[in-house]
This record gives sequence, structure tokens and C-alpha cells, in this order.
Amino acid sequence: MLKNKKNIKFIIVTFLLAILCSFLIEIIVWNKSLLTKNKTYNAKIVELHDIEKKEGWYKTTTDEAYIILEIQDGYIDKLQFKYKAEKNFDWIMYYKNNNNETQKIIQKSSILINEATRKLNTKIKTLKIEFKSSDIKIQNIRIKNSITLNSSRLLFMVILITTLIILIKFRDYFRKNLEKTFLVIAGTTGLLLIIVSPKMVYTAWDDQIHLKRAYTLFSTKESNFSQALQILESKIEVSSDNFQTREEQQTFYKELNKIHRQTRDYKIQINNYSPKYNQIVYLPFFIGFRIADILDLNFTTGFILAKLFNLICYIIIMYYAIKIATSLKKIIFVIALLVSNLFLATQFSYDPTITASLILALSLFIKMLEQKEINNKYLIAFILAVIWASLPKAVYCPVLLLALFIPNNKFKTKKQALIIKGLILFITLLLVSTFILPFFLGSVGGDSRGGNTNASAQLSLILHNPFRYCKTLIKFFIIYGPEQFFGKNTLVGVAYLYPYIEMGIDFIYIGSFIFLMYASFTSKMDKEILTNKIKFILFIMLVGIWLLVVTAMYLSFTEVGLNTINGVQSRYFIFALLPILLILLPTTNKNKEKEKNPLPLIFIPFLILMFVILLFIFKGKGI
Repeated sequence: MLKNKKNIKFIIVTFLLAILCSFLIEIIVWNKSLLTKNKTYNAKIVELHDIEKKEGWYKTTTDEAYIILEIQDGYIDKLQFKYKAEKNFDWIMYYKNNNNETQKIIQKSSILINEATRKLNTKIKTLKIEFKSSDIKIQNIRIKNSITLNSSRLLFMVILITTLIILIKFRDYFRKNLEKTFLVIAGTTGLLLIIVSPKMVYTAWDDQIHLKRAYTLFSTKESNFSQALQILESKIEVSSDNFQTREEQQTFYKELNKIHRQTRDYKIQINNYSPKYNQIVYLPFFIGFRIADILDLNFTTGFILAKLFNLICYIIIMYYAIKIATSLKKIIFVIALLVSNLFLATQFSYDPTITASLILALSLFIKMLEQKEINNKYLIAFILAVIWASLPKAVYCPVLLLALFIPNNKFKTKKQALIIKGLILFITLLLVSTFILPFFLGSVGGDSRGGNTNASAQLSLILHNPFRYCKTLIKFFIIYGPEQFFGKNTLVGVAYLYPYIEMGIDFIYIGSFIFLMYASFTSKMDKEILTNKIKFILFIMLVGIWLLVVTAMYLSFTEVGLNTINGVQSRYFIFALLPILLILLPTTNKNKEKEKNPLPLIFIPFLILMFVILLFIFKGKGI
């Protein structure tokens, strides 16, 4: 497609027109109410209560201090003021709406920044601001009714218009090359997700832990770790509630950049003597951080780069999983573009690259079954993919055992088959040992985050009460199993940013589920390849992995003696969608005709992801 000069010109022109249209939409649609009120002015103060003016600042003297402002022209878009405080503080805005009803809006402000900005976008005559703390200094209270270009909205519109037109124009090409379609969709939506997501942690599961491990990778005793990183990692005074608008977020990021530059040589003790092999999955993040350090980029840029390299790693692995597959292309394509996978790939999480590696391994396994003779490159890639996924989480190593069921006649000789399968069995046992031995040796404690957890005590409980544990497993699977394999968090999980898309979560989930089923059950699987024996082996593999996962969580994250299992999350089983669907799919006689991918396949995943991002933008700050 890109080899044709006309196509390149079309893409460039489309991109430029998309930029022009986006600017027009931003001004005419989103700033429509400001076109005739485009000005910023100092607010007129008509009343002060328990506030004294000193040295150009208004200082509160009680926790019931308030200011009343008179609003020119009876309209306010944004309220801004500078402040100084010794701790985070609450403040409340009161105003009357068109029905003469008093509206009360409770706000929070952080000591990490010194300017508050709140969007009201309403018609009011007077505004009362009450401060719930003394010794707060306020200055430069302004009403901002000026046209503001929102970079997130602009980028969203540019990507939406450009990508949609390109997908429509070259639809036949993209239908035939799903791996290229995946590159376009995952690349554009993934980059957009990174940009619109908060530049802080506590947005995805355990991302504060992953941030620290990624930044200090290869360090054993001590490492550079600035105060900016410590602020994020420890969540000191950091909460999205304290940064309500884009202006406040940008101010916070500038402050982080300043703190990082001033304290980048600070050292912290790591005391991390655990083997580094299980942290190699942090390498993409580490590369991003190191490039930012070498180029002397600011902290938030390094933060974005680290996420970007993780996204690139995920995209590359999934690209080859789709490219290599024949009959599985549609299924892998849809799984690869699930909201949960793309979201986690743009956060501090190694789960998406693990998921991608396992899906690549399954794609390679089916490919090797389809071949008359084993391709050594595919076999090596299969082994490496499973090792990548199993080093941090050895519970996934049973996937490696699938290679034992490749018929011996696909190898050059029976001797070669036995040697290779013996090596695979040895590697599997080695990976299993990294999971089992620490528990038996008592070197695994409980949950480092607290609680009455003790791995050794739990292991003793299982060994002495096996039937009780079996009962717990069965009960747990009946209650939570379906949700873990096909629930909302599996298909559209966005961790702690769930409130951003809460209003559309059911629609997104139902749409994703239906489309996944459609892509799966319209795929044609050869019954000579996907035999009942292979389906049974996949089933046993899934059961084994599920048992390992829940047992690991029972040992490490569940309080001793509980009759349930804590810590088991759906993200651990996203990869399982592929083998489950393979087990459920009907098979047919070998069909030599190349299957034509339906047109909706290249549009629906993109539109679902863009809808989620749109909700992020609207439910985020500063809209």
C-alpha cells in the first residue's frame, strides 16, 4: 500500500484535512459558547468573610471563610485562582441555577501545585467560594471565558478522521492483511490511550510496584530514584481528585518535572536479591526510561516513553501471532484489540506482553500442527514465547508441554523428536521449580502489602487438608470462574480508571463479547488439525494453569484458613480466551478456499476502542 506514491499522497492529504477539520470542530463545537465571550478578567469580589487581605494575598482566618464573586455577563466557563497552603484543603462552590436552586460543588486542592482551575460552563450571577481550612492564601482570582484548544480532543479527532478514512479507502487491503490492520488500530489507539491517561500510577493494578521495578531494573543494592518517583510510587498527596482539570494536571506535571530534575541523583536502597530473570519483562519500560535519561528529557516524557516501549513490545508480539496464524487470524485479531489488552499495554503492567506471548505460542503450536514438517524457527519462537511469559509467572509453563503432542513424524527423525521433547520437558520442569521450590523452602512470605498471610502456613494447611482445599477450589470456580474467563474485566477491564467509562461499560462489554463470538464462530477450523485429542489437551492445559494460578494466590495473597481465594484477577486469564474458543469451535473438512474476512472486522474494534477513549476524555479532567 505504501509503495504506491498516490496512496502516500492520499494519506498525507487526509491527515492534513483531518487536522483542519479537528481545529474547526474544536472551535465551533466545543468552544461555541465562548465565541462571543472570549475574554479573561479578574473577578469582582463583593463580600469577604473571615478573610483578611495581606501583602497582596487573601488569607483565611477560620475554616468557615468565604468569598462572594460577582460574575460579569452572567456566565462563567472556568474559575482560576492562585493559592498557598501547608496541606491539602477542601473548598466548596455555591451558586444558583436557572431554576433558582442552590448548587453545591465540593472541591479538593493539592499542596503539590499552587493554582486551582475549575470548569463550570454555566450561567450564574454570583459565586460563593467557601474554604474549609484556615491559613490558606488566595490571589489573582480570575474568570476565564476564553477559547481553549484541548490537545486530547484535537488528537482524538485527527486520529478518528484519518484512520477511518484510510480504513475505508483501503478496506480490501486491510481485509486481506489483518496483521497490518492490527498495526494501524493498535498503534493509533494505543498512542492516544497513553496520552489521555494520567501521567501517574495507581491507574492500573499494582502499577506503582511495576514502576519502581522497571526504573530500578538491574540494580541490586541501590539506585537513582528521584523524589518525583517517590511521590508517585508512595502516593504521597497524589490523587486524581486533587487535580480536577487539564490545567491543574499540567501544572502538577511541570512540578514533577522540576522535582525530578532537582533530585534525579537521589539514591534509595533496593535490597532486592531476588533473581533478575523474573523481572526481564520490565525491559521495555527500562529502555524507555534510559532513553529519556540519555537524551535529558523531562520526567513526564520519560514516563510516556516507558509506556510507549511496552506498547510497542505488545504490538510486535501480537503482530506476529496474527501474521503466523492461518485459520486463527480473526480470533487473535479481535482478542489482540480487546479494550483490556490495549489498556494494560499502555500502563505500567507486564500482563499484556505475557498475554501476547502466550497467544503467539498457541498460534505457533497450531501452525506447527498444520505443517507437514516442523519449522525450527517456529519451534524456537514457541519455546522463547512461553519462557518470556513464564519467567515472571511460572504458572503459565504448562503451555510449553503442548509441544510434546506434536506428532513425531513431523520431525526429521524420531530420535530428533525425542531429544527435542526431552529438552522441552526439562525446560518445563526448570520453570516449574522456580514456582514450587520457594514455597517448600519457605522463602516465600505473604502479601507484602499486609494482612494475615503466610505461604508456609497455607501450604501446610493444604497438605494436611487436601479435601477441604478441593472443596474450596470447586466452590471458587463455580462462583467466579465464568466471570474470570468471560467477564467485564477480561474483555474491557480498565482497572482503577473504571469510573471514566462506567456510563458505557455494559454497551462496550456486550459489543465486545458479541463481536468476539462472531469472529470465532465464523472461523473455519480443520478437523484434521484441531482434533478432539488436541481439544482435550488444551482443556487439560487450561485446568492445570487455572489450578496453578489460584493455588499461587491462595498461598501468597489469602489469609490463612479462609475458605475462599483472594487476589485472583481476570487479567491472568485473558490469553485463555483463545484455547477456550478453540475447544468450543466446531470443525469442518479441510477447505482450500481462502476465507474472506467480513468488512465489519476492520471497523468495529477500532470504533469500540475510540469510544472508550472518548469516554476517558469526557469523563477525565478539563472537558
